[in-house]
Amino acid sequence: MHVSGSGENKVLQNLFRLIDSLNPANVELALKMADADEGLKDALEARYSPLLEHVAYSRPKSTQLPYLIEWVRELDDVYPYCRQHAVAFYASLGEWQMVEKLLLAYPDGMTRIFSVALLNFASQRPDSMQITDIHLDKGDEELHVPLDWASWRGLEGLHVDGPHHARALIPALPQMPNLKYLELQQGDLEYIPTDVMGLVFLEELNLGWNQIQVIPDDITRLSKLRILECNDNQLERIPDHLDSLVDLYKLNLLDNRIVELPASVFAIRKLDILQIQGNQLTKLELPSEVNLPDFSYFSLGNNPWNEFPMEIFRFPRLKYLHIDNCGFDALPPEIGELRALEDLWLSENDFRRLPDEICELVHLKDLYLDFCPLESLPQDIGRLQKLESLSLSESKIEDFPDSFAQLQRLKRLYLANTGVVKGGRVAQKLQLWLPKCELDFDSPWKRKKGNAIE
Repeated sequence: MHVSGSGENKVLQNLFRLIDSLNPANVELALKMADADEGLKDALEARYSPLLEHVAYSRPKSTQLPYLIEWVRELDDVYPYCRQHAVAFYASLGEWQMVEKLLLAYPDGMTRIFSVALLNFASQRPDSMQITDIHLDKGDEELHVPLDWASWRGLEGLHVDGPHHARALIPALPQMPNLKYLELQQGDLEYIPTDVMGLVFLEELNLGWNQIQVIPDDITRLSKLRILECNDNQLERIPDHLDSLVDLYKLNLLDNRIVELPASVFAIRKLDILQIQGNQLTKLELPSEVNLPDFSYFSLGNNPWNEFPMEIFRFPRLKYLHIDNCGFDALPPEIGELRALEDLWLSENDFRRLPDEICELVHLKDLYLDFCPLESLPQDIGRLQKLESLSLSESKIEDFPDSFAQLQRLKRLYLANTGVVKGGRVAQKLQLWLPKCELDFDSPWKRKKGNAIE
């Protein structure tokens, strides 16, 4: 029988109390009640999934669970990862007898490992375990895992932060032939370990925040690679044949020292995301023919371009374009040709005006013009009917054209340190035009710190 309205709220509260009691009989009763109503079952899952997902870290009152195994059994249908998070929780407390009991009750309860202690424990068990993922954050705990540990062979994901764990696990890479996801971040690596090139099933490789200077040519041996993240290193050159990585769709080279990008990068047929911001690039070179049907995200700001890279207008399917902090004094009218754009970052350039053609970008949702000395907006700015966020902070804008009133989807307008005064005539006019839009007069730096701008 379906319960609705205030009655449903009361039933839910009763179910929550039953489960929060951590009594197995109460949990069983609550789940039976929920089985009769999909809405109640969805509400239980929505409430307890996040709780259980973080149980290993939040240390709730379940620390004293006397009936953990029964409780896990009852909640397992509601939240399929309950078993392994319960294991991780007791491992975080160092209660290894309880971990052992859970593993005896649920042999598949430890497929993912999130701590050195749990990894050490698992590697000392006599039986091979079906470990698929290991995630280790920064730390200096000692690893005691044999290089010939049988469970290495089933590993699909290895995610390591910090040099200590990276140094300990790199020698074991040859024992991980089925690895699909490898992350070695902040590991103080000066080169890509040779054994990485033997991981022929690798699909994602993340080597961000190291000191790597070269991507070796034989990276093309990783024929199944889909994502390559090498941001925040010291790369100076890129191999000339990355287009042989036929499945590669994301290439992240942010914040390196690259002075020249091979034209072959733009021949990677499945390329979707290219991030080359924060390098030493002065020009772009493209192949004579470009066919990138999926290319949608291009970030190339914060480079010392000799002139505006007009080559970007050969990518009409772009949805996200970041070309901020380049010192350009004019935005070419060809910008209107990128009609698929939804997100455009032009911050920290020297634009005093925008070309009228920018009003052709009728799919634009986010437009960032922070720290540009803009004095006015195009008269037809109101054509950007889908615009939701517009940042003009630190500009010289003092007023808006009448068509601005047509931007009824605009949710937030950033006006910190502009000619528009909070509570002033123009601000009041904006509020009358766009009653649902929030006028933000805070510093843009404060907004960045608070992650309002991603």
